[in-house]
Amino acid sequence: MRWLHKVLGTVCAPLFLLWLISGGVMIFCSFPRLGDKDLPLQDTLAASAALPSEATLQAKLQPGEELTALALTTHCGEPVWRVETSEGGYLWHADSLLTTATASVPEAWYEQYASRFSSAPIVAVDTIRHIDTWTPYPRVKKDLPLYRYRFDDPEGTYLYLSSQTGDAVQFCTRSERIGASCGTIPHMFYYWWLRQNRTVWLWVISIFASLAVIAAFTGLYLGIRLYLRMWRRTKRLRSPYKRQKTLHWHLVGGVIFGLSLTLFALSGVMSLYDLPSWIVPQHETETKRKEAQQVEAPQLGRSDMYDYRLLLDLGGVQQITWRSYGGHPYYEVQRHGQLESWDALGEAPQPLHLTEEDIKAKLTPVLGTADMQIELMDHYDNYYASLNDKYELPIYRISAQDKESSRLYISPTTGETRYYSLNGRVKKWLYPFCHNLRIGFFAEHPTLRIICMLVLVLGGLVVSVSGVVLGFRYLSRVIRRAKSRRSKNKR
Repeated sequence: MRWLHKVLGTVCAPLFLLWLISGGVMIFCSFPRLGDKDLPLQDTLAASAALPSEATLQAKLQPGEELTALALTTHCGEPVWRVETSEGGYLWHADSLLTTATASVPEAWYEQYASRFSSAPIVAVDTIRHIDTWTPYPRVKKDLPLYRYRFDDPEGTYLYLSSQTGDAVQFCTRSERIGASCGTIPHMFYYWWLRQNRTVWLWVISIFASLAVIAAFTGLYLGIRLYLRMWRRTKRLRSPYKRQKTLHWHLVGGVIFGLSLTLFALSGVMSLYDLPSWIVPQHETETKRKEAQQVEAPQLGRSDMYDYRLLLDLGGVQQITWRSYGGHPYYEVQRHGQLESWDALGEAPQPLHLTEEDIKAKLTPVLGTADMQIELMDHYDNYYASLNDKYELPIYRISAQDKESSRLYISPTTGETRYYSLNGRVKKWLYPFCHNLRIGFFAEHPTLRIICMLVLVLGGLVVSVSGVVLGFRYLSRVIRRAKSRRSKNKR
């Protein structure tokens, strides 16, 4: 085992050094994302008497054609209906309901839309024909080629637009790119040439992380065994390498931080995979998750619903999407760059608030049981916790007595659902807790979490830096011995 640790440690110590330094950066700098930066820049819908009623929209569909999604929005500055049915998708002009070409984006639109993101002049427009460093996600491939706009501003802004839809895909500044270059990119191997093929990327991460788990665990085992031997001999817990400083600090640091390094590497690889069913059995986890989070078909023309056109009187409305939760219709409204949910029932718009009856109506057929405990939670717990305080509170927490021991968290104002089986909850203790300490306690004490994370990072650096030095010495000895053997053979 000592030889195994020596070989794997030589290989993995530089990896741990890379992961720890970049992980320390990630505590303070995340990978740039578009997020909701584009929402305030989208066009506003104007109230119009020419907008059709829901009955007219329903009549536009062919007999037997089922509506699956509906939104009143804008496309390249023009108000349109985005319609999805059992027969396909359509884009209709808002007033006339005439079909428009979905792929048609006027050339002038790209620069006009890009100029909304910055008042600075555009210095260059690049055509990106493959995912690059700042768009490393496979889902972006459907938007290729991308148009990258570079602005002459102090922030060094990049904007990526989809050539297929004209929508924004990514927005990042120079400081965000520098932070990601030192943090997320080396930590998660977000190199565009590797991310081109997600399967290869997964294999590379998995192999390196698995070797790191073995290296850290064998080192922890050897360190504890060595200390136990010293205890039996001297009745004192002391390092036998007092004069060999590098070995001494590697041993001390490894015993103290070896478990955290092992769990760090293990949780890193497990973040990419589900927890095996032989550890915690799963029965219908994926089916229940999909059904619990499934978007229900919109409901049109109900007599107890008010006219959707009243929503436009709220002002600043950019998009209206028809939604339903457990048979309860509501509107998701993008307004002044913010997403709001408005109850569709009644005589006038009112903010949505789902009741326990709505929750049961949705979940009883999904979970196959009405035996569930519903509570309105006003604090984070270990499975619903945000490190940047972005998760909604209060939130419905539902615990069901089914085969999966299902736990769900449902927003009373949007219906957004998070589903965890017992298998999923066990995995959350491995990742993210063992990787970035994301649990309820640390979510409510963020400063303490940062201190603990930095202590673990610094302790891991002691182990990895000393490991790099020891690995270099080991390789030097191996090379010298190989040269010595060659010289003897020549004689």
